[in-house]
Amino acid sequence: MIVTYIGPDTEEKPILVEGFHGEEDDKAPPKPEPKACDGDDEGIYQAGFIASYWFFEKGTNWDGYKTDQVEPNLVKVTESINFENDASFKTESSAFPNDHFSCQWEGVIQIKKAGKYTFTTKSDDGSRLWINDKRIVNNWGLHGARSK
Repeated sequence: MIVTYIGPDTEEKPILVEGFHGEEDDKAPPKPEPKACDGDDEGIYQAGFIASYWFFEKGTNWDGYKTDQVEPNLVKVTESINFENDASFKTESSAFPNDHFSCQWEGVIQIKKAGKYTFTTKSDDGSRLWINDKRIVNNWGLHGARSK
């Protein structure tokens, strides 16, 4: 899974989306509220997305794994979503399985210049990207590595 974007901030070249998140508490990572970031926001956000990972015993179908009301096996902060293959997820934890897992990254991104932006996910099997509760990319289903 790799998430990139192109736009005025990137000189029209694809770059990795880097995220930020609000301060964490002792119980669970927060869900950041969408808002514009500006120079006055320094100290409010920390670098990285809140990454949640669920591990499963067997494969899934078109619907994907059901993770609602299921505690993730691993929650941590990751700077960007840049995992070229299943094996690259092992950098998150040696306990990461070789297959049969689901991931979710939450946070905010900083857009410095107004304009049109294109977001892309590259994934081996399903991926979706939401921004402010609006689905931007639908690369869903069981498939080999593809970008959409």
